[in-house]
Amino acid sequence: LKFHRGLTRSICNKEMAWGQRGSQGVDDLVQRIRQNDTKLTSLTLLRQRKCGDEEVKQLADALSKNTVLRELSLSSHAISPAAAGLLSDMLRTNTTIRTICIGDSGFGDAGAVALSPGLGASSSLTAVDAERKGLGAAGADALGSALAHSRTITSLSLAHNPLGDAGLAKLCAYAWSPSLVRLDLRDCGVGGDGLAALAVSAGLPNLTFLSCSHNSLSGPGVAEALARLLEAATSLKDLQLDHTQLGDAAATALSESLAAGHCPRLHHLSLSNAGITDTGASQLARGLGSRADRLHSLSLEGNTGVTDAFTTSLAACPPAACPKALELSSAGLTHASLEPLSQAQGLERLSLLGCVLGDEGAEALAQRLQHAFHSLEELVVSGCSIGLRGAEALFAALTAGHGARVTSLEMGSNPVCQEDRLHELVAGLREARPGLMVHWRSGDMPGDKQ
Repeated sequence: LKFHRGLTRSICNKEMAWGQRGSQGVDDLVQRIRQNDTKLTSLTLLRQRKCGDEEVKQLADALSKNTVLRELSLSSHAISPAAAGLLSDMLRTNTTIRTICIGDSGFGDAGAVALSPGLGASSSLTAVDAERKGLGAAGADALGSALAHSRTITSLSLAHNPLGDAGLAKLCAYAWSPSLVRLDLRDCGVGGDGLAALAVSAGLPNLTFLSCSHNSLSGPGVAEALARLLEAATSLKDLQLDHTQLGDAAATALSESLAAGHCPRLHHLSLSNAGITDTGASQLARGLGSRADRLHSLSLEGNTGVTDAFTTSLAACPPAACPKALELSSAGLTHASLEPLSQAQGLERLSLLGCVLGDEGAEALAQRLQHAFHSLEELVVSGCSIGLRGAEALFAALTAGHGARVTSLEMGSNPVCQEDRLHELVAGLREARPGLMVHWRSGDMPGDKQ
């Protein structure tokens, strides 16, 4: 049980860990729901609670007239199609539930078919969490129908379901309500055909967030489908294509589409571990440089084929090519990338976690902080093979006031972290610049000055 802000996280965790599965009924909860307990605005039924058809019937009957509860999660329970139908009927009359998550991985298409009419008829529901529910084409079809009838659902997550291209095509065959602005399709077995179906979906122009991460998007037709998708996604602000094996051809198509003015509202683009090399990344930089507005963030994390050559191409592009936040963790960069990166105008956050910079890189960074990186606020150089020599140079530059806008430095998992001298460097920097947070130990948390 999770009260709206009443129970602490630790108590919830203990109850979940210690309770024997299915050992406790729901009578106490039903009573509170019927009484409209004002403290009970969020209900997560933990595993020790019984949740068979009879328990669901009690909950559904009570919730049909409840006007307090906002969130309902029965995600760790096996919910039968009959029970899902009871919840569907409840959603037709309840006027306050906003977010819902029903069933475990065995929920399946039958459960989705039974629940979906209520999802579409609800007058209050805004977010549907259908992650890991074992949904296929029939379940996707039912949810597509619900989206067509709903006037309130703004967010749908279908992550980690075996939809496949056929399932996504079923979902996209419906004209979704304009209210839907967030769609999560991570790890849904989607390929080029599914992406093509999404590109012509009537609901795509309304989406502001779309994730197709953890799908294999490397086959024939993917580049063309991606270009069509970007052309139609006129409201999209956040596009996530991580772990997709896109490759350079698709990255080039993406670049050309952006250069043509498509997807004009895009703010965040994530292409982590997407099989992109300098060829695709450099083309992407040129495409971004042709846009009227720069991206807020670009992630090329984990693309080991993105090397120093990309940063050279980025420096040669118009200022708009560089986003405000650049995520290059675990890319193939070395200390040679720091000079061109320092020429990027307007860069506010730079992450080089896992890149092999070494002491030479830290010294180059210290030198560039004196003359460039004027907008930089957050710097991540954890796991960059920085020793004491490099750390001393970097801390000296920051202590002297260079990089005046830097407020956060992350540099854990470097050899220097084993040096006692680092304690002195950190203490000196914190004394000189108390507003600059330094995180170098596993226990350091953002905002921790200790």
